[in-house]
Amino acid sequence: MTKNQIITLATGLLAATHASFANEVTFGGFLSNGYMETSANNYLADTDKGTWDFAEIGLNATWSPLDRTTVRGQLFSFELGPYGNFDPVVDYLFVDYNVAPEFGLRLGRVKRAEGIYTDIQDVDVARTSILLPAGMYDPRYRNFSAAVDGLSLYGNVAAGNGSFDYTIYHGTLDFGTEGGVAGYAQTLIGRSLLDTHVDKVESDTNSGLQIWWNTPLMGLRFGASHSIYKNIEVATSGTHPVFGVPVLIENNSEATWTRFSAEYYVGDWTFVSEFHIEDIDALQRQSVAGTPGAWSPTAQTGESWYVSASRRFLDKFQGGLTYSEYLTDKDASGVGNELDGLQLSLRYDATDNWSLKAEINSFTGLGRIFNQYGQNPEPSESSWTLFAAKSTFSF
Repeated sequence: MTKNQIITLATGLLAATHASFANEVTFGGFLSNGYMETSANNYLADTDKGTWDFAEIGLNATWSPLDRTTVRGQLFSFELGPYGNFDPVVDYLFVDYNVAPEFGLRLGRVKRAEGIYTDIQDVDVARTSILLPAGMYDPRYRNFSAAVDGLSLYGNVAAGNGSFDYTIYHGTLDFGTEGGVAGYAQTLIGRSLLDTHVDKVESDTNSGLQIWWNTPLMGLRFGASHSIYKNIEVATSGTHPVFGVPVLIENNSEATWTRFSAEYYVGDWTFVSEFHIEDIDALQRQSVAGTPGAWSPTAQTGESWYVSASRRFLDKFQGGLTYSEYLTDKDASGVGNELDGLQLSLRYDATDNWSLKAEINSFTGLGRIFNQYGQNPEPSESSWTLFAAKSTFSF
């Protein structure tokens, strides 16, 4: 399903529901704005001097026209420094047919089930923190990470005193030449070539499986997911800094992401931990002054993990502490390959619909510092802090 087809379908559904089913449609949404400032480096946005370019808005609707059938959709827009620019997108839009608790089918732009937060990353009330660990939930990847255009199967199967939830999905996605994947690709060449830009970022399909074991112990569950990206094609280009000739770098790869998750709710406490592995096998070719070189194989394995604990207190407050580590390539070394973070978060639920958050992050490393828009030509410090504040209104 193409983007134009999805937008056309979304417009038609909204028009139809407004005209004939207004009393059967449930609407909701959210609006948030935040502030970020770093002691050094520009992370996510131009943060070294502080920025308010950190905002999200979403409008969702649910319609149940037939028994066991539900239509769900969300329009989403965001700004994160140079990313998003408030361009409206169909975040998800699908028909859900639930045959039985054990089996259901979704068709359209369906949510990706991967780990704890991928399919709920825009649900701010689902967590204490503002920012999630970037090794797994980089917000610059928001343009493709939430959904695929295709289908998913899901269900819940009883198993003794516990149960298993499963989701299987398959579809296509759009990385785009201005999103986070493009930013990562451009950063790789941006300090060795001049006048760099991203010419192409495309992928064939993304397929995945998520399984959750809801244990007999109330509030405790364990999960595992596996996702496959087929035929990712990236082309970046620039000018050689010495000889002044054009250089084109092409990369064709396949990637697999594997994640293990654990979550435990007990009393006022929430404990969360995840471990993530990224395996990338690629062929790369460099063309200089129009003369292509030979394709050569490359491979790397990235790893990231985090542990987090949060507690609700005084009815309206939540406090959280998270430690995370990220390695772009587990066999490489250096501050540009890693990002370790310690995060302290505070959340205040002013009303049932309005939450306020503040947090401080202490980072070591430059592993997620991008230079896509020239914001980090030479990262200044490998040890740095990030302060963030955010206000979210939901309805």
